[in-house]
Amino acid sequence: MIPAQNCATRPVGLAGFGSTLRAVAPALDHRHAIAGSPEPADGWIDATDLRSPAGLDAALGVIRDHHQASAEVAVSYLTAWYAATVVGPAVTAFVLTRRIPDLDPAGISVRCREGGWFDATAFRTRRMTIMHSDPVLTAPVPARIASELITQAGGPVTEQVLPAGTYDRYPDSVGPPDSASYPDSVGYPEGITADDPIEVVEAVADVETLRARLVSQIVGHLEPVLADLRPRARLGHAALWGAVAAQCGRAFLLTERVSGDPHAGRLEADAFFASASPPLRARPTWQQFVHRGRPYTGMRRGSCCLAHRVTAEFCTACPFVAAEERENRLREWIDTQGPGGLAV
Repeated sequence: MIPAQNCATRPVGLAGFGSTLRAVAPALDHRHAIAGSPEPADGWIDATDLRSPAGLDAALGVIRDHHQASAEVAVSYLTAWYAATVVGPAVTAFVLTRRIPDLDPAGISVRCREGGWFDATAFRTRRMTIMHSDPVLTAPVPARIASELITQAGGPVTEQVLPAGTYDRYPDSVGPPDSASYPDSVGYPEGITADDPIEVVEAVADVETLRARLVSQIVGHLEPVLADLRPRARLGHAALWGAVAAQCGRAFLLTERVSGDPHAGRLEADAFFASASPPLRARPTWQQFVHRGRPYTGMRRGSCCLAHRVTAEFCTACPFVAAEERENRLREWIDTQGPGGLAV
């Protein structure tokens, strides 16, 4: 296990739930995440509806028709696209803020676009798992709230820790401390307000425990989906979980867009996959190289996504692409992105 201090990045944007999502937004690439219930139109669908047998069949039908895809390709696409929409916000929030939004499907909506892919996640609740050291819990308790807590506890409050829901009940009374009080943070874009509350459902003592919660939330959300998808195509557990693992690995690497650290995402991913196997045995491996004097990390998937059956070309991260060709493609891809480009 990689020690937490060797793979942790500095927390960014710690404030309310929505502010946390906005802080990690650059790492979500062409997807985004919002706090609150979206408008029912515009392609939004509740995760519980999508995960139903009828919902899965409808989603697979869209992919088959739009891409002229076989059952196997449609299942592979749906697995990867849905997984990316779920794991992206969770992984990036874990790495960059040491918080994990709740992945209970009953509180999540996703937005489906033309062709069947998903471009957005809506968290309809503001539930998060955090660490004991999170400023939300270490912020000084105002006298009015402390008095109520003493009454509720029947005695003195020995620790200034806010229970779940405190920020919801007193949105204008409590705000996170300024960055000078917490030098390891990178400022607070805004305080916790009535418009941006957060519900702390669990606080854990260390990064390893928080990482274990991340694994359990991701696996718990996606395991029933993969179980229902598997009978719909001739794909095994390794192929389906390999698609999930690839999206997890990509999300970890994309955190560099916020952290600026070319190694932290890879180290965090290694620690994650060490805790997530099984079922994420078919994890990606890394292709590290230097381009124009800067270190980069590319990815080799643990299983094929089958896109070549539609595009007649293997993806850059495909395990069937030779390492030399992959590196050449990645160098070209980096150059097309301009300053700040990544090999992912």
